[in-house]
Amino acid sequence: MNKSTDIEKASSRMQKVCALFMILLPLGVALIWFNVNQKTPNLDPWISSLPIEPKGPIPFTGIIMGMLAAMLPTGVVIYALARLRGLFGLYAKGSVFEFENVKCYRDLGRAILIWGLFCMLSKTLQVLIITFFTYPPGQRLLVLGVGPNEIGAVFIGVVVIIISRVMEKGRLINKENSLII
Repeated sequence: MNKSTDIEKASSRMQKVCALFMILLPLGVALIWFNVNQKTPNLDPWISSLPIEPKGPIPFTGIIMGMLAAMLPTGVVIYALARLRGLFGLYAKGSVFEFENVKCYRDLGRAILIWGLFCMLSKTLQVLIITFFTYPPGQRLLVLGVGPNEIGAVFIGVVVIIISRVMEKGRLINKENSLII
C-alpha cells in the first residue's frame, strides 16, 4: 500500500475525530454545569472535577456564570481542534510543506499557550462563582494558582511554535528545490 495514501486516509479520519470533539466538548461542559446540583452517581467523577466543592445548591444564575467561565478554556480547545482539523485536511489532500500547514502549526501552538492561561483564569472565576453562591460571607475564596497542566501547556505551546518555524524553513527549502531544474 502507498504510504501517502495511508497518511491521507488517517488524516481524513482525524479530521472527523476533531470535528466530533469540537461538538462534544462544549456539550460535556454544559452537561456538568447543568447537573452540578444533582446527586447522580454517574456524574460524580465529572462534577468532582470542579475546582472546589459547592457547599449547597448553586442557583441558575451561578450555573450559567460557572458554565461560561468553564467555556473559556473550552473555546480555546475548540479553536485548537479547528486548526488541527484544518491541518489534517491539508494532509488528506497531500499538502505537507505549504504555508497553510505552517500557519496551522503556529496557530495551534498559540492556542495551547492561551489555553494554559485561560485554564488559570477559568479556575479562578469558577471558584469565585461557586463560593459566592454557596459559601457564607467571610468564607468565600479567591484561588490563584499555576499547576503542572498550565506549565505543561506553556512548554508544549512553545514547542509547537518552534515546530512551526522548522516547518516554515522546510517549506522554503521545498519551494527552492521545486525551482531547480
